[in-house]
Amino acid sequence: MRIKVFFWGVPIGLCLSALVWFFLVNLQLGVPSASSQWVDDVVQKKHALAQQVHSEGKGRLFFVGGSNVLFGIHAGEIENELGVETINYGLSAVMTSRKIFAEAKKSLREGDTVVTAMEYSYYRKPKRLGEVELDYMMAHDVEGFQAMPLRERLEAMLSVNLVRLIDGLWSKVWGSDGKQSGLYQATSIDAHGDETSNDITRMPEAFKVLISHISPIHYTTQASEEYWLQCKDFMEWCKSHHIRLFASFPSFLYFDEYTSPQGRVFFEQSLALYQSLGIQVLGDPFMFMYPKEDMYDTRYHLNSEGREKRTKQMIELLKRKVFSTT
Repeated sequence: MRIKVFFWGVPIGLCLSALVWFFLVNLQLGVPSASSQWVDDVVQKKHALAQQVHSEGKGRLFFVGGSNVLFGIHAGEIENELGVETINYGLSAVMTSRKIFAEAKKSLREGDTVVTAMEYSYYRKPKRLGEVELDYMMAHDVEGFQAMPLRERLEAMLSVNLVRLIDGLWSKVWGSDGKQSGLYQATSIDAHGDETSNDITRMPEAFKVLISHISPIHYTTQASEEYWLQCKDFMEWCKSHHIRLFASFPSFLYFDEYTSPQGRVFFEQSLALYQSLGIQVLGDPFMFMYPKEDMYDTRYHLNSEGREKRTKQMIELLKRKVFSTT
């Protein structure tokens, strides 16, 4: 009898525990978390900046992507050089590509020009959500979370960190205390949307050590069908709203392996996929690879000197291919 009770009790108990866990996760969806608030603060600040730029009779220039754009484009310098009001609309790769495109649509309008430079992590077949990405989706992208295939959503819910779940439930009941625990802050973003905290003269020694230990990523050529469909949708949306769209590539830490015959395949395939969609491309992936001395704290984040190099490259491309007067 005891064996029978045990035999049935264990699976029933596990099922009940899972149901309670799913209920608690769902209960605190949409509740801001201290660890992801900085990401949403950046989104809201970029929206506000875009609303302030009216550009009477002329379109504006937007750079859209994750934090490689946030840290790697000097929109203020581009505006001064081209005479076109320019906004760094770089957000965070913690967000899904669908969310980044959706947020950009809220601020774009007829006559604008957009240059997208999305991180390579989006190009590949999507992997399971990481802890940080899941944290943001639960707090600020409930629509995207609920749109996930059921199996993936259930797997994500089971992977929620217990501390994150408790924090979310606490905020649900008692409200948020307004504290943030993220590494970055929206307060360091200037009036053009540029990140200003990556000044090389104030770069912590720990970041230099961190960069020195980064290894090359061996990318597979298995493309993410979901991402390229989103690119196509964004292209069609821009066309229907009379917005010019160009694609470019993220700033990226250089390794010799990437230029080997085998290493080039992924990057060349990425260029070809943009071209196959009919999206005009500025530059190529290898143009925007930089040595370790130009990087800040990740393989995608440039320091201020690296940012100036990329900005100058982008200005030349824009003059020749986007705002040419000849």
